[in-house]
Amino acid sequence: MTPLPVNILCGYLGSGKTTRVNRLLASAPQRIAVMVNDFGAVQIDAGLIAGATGDVIRLTNGCICCSMDGDLHRGFNRIFALRDQIDRLVIEASGVAEPQRLTSLARAEPDLDCQRVVTTVCSQSFSDRLADPATCRIVESQVAGADAIVFSRLDTADPRRAEQARSVVTAINPRAKVWPEIAVQMLAGPHRHAAIPTPRASHFERFSAVVIDLPPGIDRAAFEAFFAAAPPSLHRAKGFVTFRGDDRTQLFQLASGDLWIEPHGRSERSVAVLLGPGLDAEGLRLRFLAALVAADTTLS
Repeated sequence: MTPLPVNILCGYLGSGKTTRVNRLLASAPQRIAVMVNDFGAVQIDAGLIAGATGDVIRLTNGCICCSMDGDLHRGFNRIFALRDQIDRLVIEASGVAEPQRLTSLARAEPDLDCQRVVTTVCSQSFSDRLADPATCRIVESQVAGADAIVFSRLDTADPRRAEQARSVVTAINPRAKVWPEIAVQMLAGPHRHAAIPTPRASHFERFSAVVIDLPPGIDRAAFEAFFAAAPPSLHRAKGFVTFRGDDRTQLFQLASGDLWIEPHGRSERSVAVLLGPGLDAEGLRLRFLAALVAADTTLS
């Protein structure tokens, strides 16, 4: 059987990877398997893939471009067992993954055909992430290592920031083609960047994933107020919550400073996962819970 085409999808925290994967799955004529690597102990993103089943492989906690504990290869073996049911594999990498390392791992598998690397860029937040010393090297590496770039939030971003993002991306990687969405025709084709870089220090030295178990019946106004005043180092937040007066599980996501809350449809563990470089885990946890407790005290 011919090698299975595989694509790496990279993008910093909150750049829009999962949204693009869902749109691809909704429109693609091929049978596509998705492997999802969340950064953090609680894996939220894998459950957000449309039609998620056992074929969506959740890699264990850790950035797969750094962790060499064999979990990635176990994931490949599960995919190979489904080879006759799959036309293409897409690996949605964690927000701190670098494409050069990921492609070198995929190329080491003779049953995989490493094809184009795609990087998502949020038009609104790209300039901030590139200017941040804690994230600039990873963001630049993700752009430089891509064969194709997909910009998100073009419809809501400040036009000047969107144009600046496009100009800087082109300067970093003038060979990458810009696409409006991820589509099968953009995925097919060889990956151009074959060099294996020098091993780097673990991303976990710079990034934190803070997991907070939430009580039921949270005050929604206090919840939203906390994220409205969140520090700039909080790049991404996601999880499940129930609000006072409504026992439905709500999915929430924070990206580029914007908070989305929507009914999830099935009961989930009430939990918040907060992500960013150099977060004070305990301090952030206490601030978050204190804000919720203060709201309850006011109401009583």
